[in-house]
Amino acid sequence: MNDAIKHDIMACIIICLLVVMILKPTQHAGDGFDAAASAPAARVYSKPILMPIYNREALHCLAANIYWEGRNQTRRGQVAIGLVTLNRVADNHYPSSVCSVVKQHKQFSWYSDGLSDTVHDTIAYDKAINIASSLLDKDNAIRDFTQGALFYHADYVSPYWKDELTHTITIETHIFYTRS
Repeated sequence: MNDAIKHDIMACIIICLLVVMILKPTQHAGDGFDAAASAPAARVYSKPILMPIYNREALHCLAANIYWEGRNQTRRGQVAIGLVTLNRVADNHYPSSVCSVVKQHKQFSWYSDGLSDTVHDTIAYDKAINIASSLLDKDNAIRDFTQGALFYHADYVSPYWKDELTHTITIETHIFYTRS
């Protein structure tokens, strides 16, 4: 299958996901991504992004980062990964575009590991696209429950830099930090 056909198929998938989001209300509680939260749920209707305020490249870079860094995480964990990526875009110490942040040398392990970046789990990637789209939609107010985190690591490693930072939250197997 050539790249043009793949691109058209992905665009159709995104549009279909957005249509489903319009027609089906989702339950959000607490920060909006933890269905088990004890706070009463508010009903939120997502709306389509027919004229996106971001480009497709940003959407796919953010989705790829969410997919590769957290496809084994819950939705909340994946949103947190996306928030770190976007917090870096907004921070003057990092590049100012989503793709530049994702592709920055040795910042995200999947991008610099030398392995193939071919997506094999299309259901997980579709979920990542949906999350990325929600995060990039400026009309969709998502509270940054990472408290501005710019860094995270898995709980089974102990990077040298963690002691210089302030811990903000732990979500599943990821520990999040911001500058002290």
